[in-house]
Amino acid sequence: MIPNQVEFVAETHYGIKTMLVSTLKKQVISNSLFAQTKLLSSKDFHEYWVKSNGDKFFDMGTFIRLGSSIEVALKQYYMVKKGYPSLLELKNDKNIKPGIFQRIDDVAKLYKKELGYELSLNLYINLIKEIMLHRHLFAHNAGILDDKYMDALKALTGVDIVKEYKIPYPFREDVVYFKPLLRLDEFIEGTRAFFYEFPV
Repeated sequence: MIPNQVEFVAETHYGIKTMLVSTLKKQVISNSLFAQTKLLSSKDFHEYWVKSNGDKFFDMGTFIRLGSSIEVALKQYYMVKKGYPSLLELKNDKNIKPGIFQRIDDVAKLYKKELGYELSLNLYINLIKEIMLHRHLFAHNAGILDDKYMDALKALTGVDIVKEYKIPYPFREDVVYFKPLLRLDEFIEGTRAFFYEFPV
């Protein structure tokens, strides 16, 4: 079972972004002083998009959508297995607390108790936890690093951002952490594999 929402994210990343990049590369920027000054001395709009971090913020949106898709799919799977035809029945379930489907450890406990499914044994569960951690950073902090995120990432993955990436700390200015975006392919494919393991 691979949820439609996850497939839409994949289409955005592999298809729509590819078409967007191709189109931007065809849009040549004039050599006028005004254009070159305003557009960071770029030869085309793709180069400007990259120089201005537009590509990264596009991927950040895709990443947030991936995390939201995971949350929705976990909720829908629970509803189907419990026989809930609408969100009203889900709302009346005493086990469901606000935001529970964003917290993978809580979902694992819920699934074990209510569905008899050991989600904690899924081979991709730690990858999903990592996705949700990055999603939270991107959605609620615009990718700007803070201690809570760095501590959680180190506990989950062993990655020490300050050491590994030589980021000045304490921060003298806001630092946007783009590194997880480099693994977007891996996170999308890992999400597909995660849901593929679910019992139907």
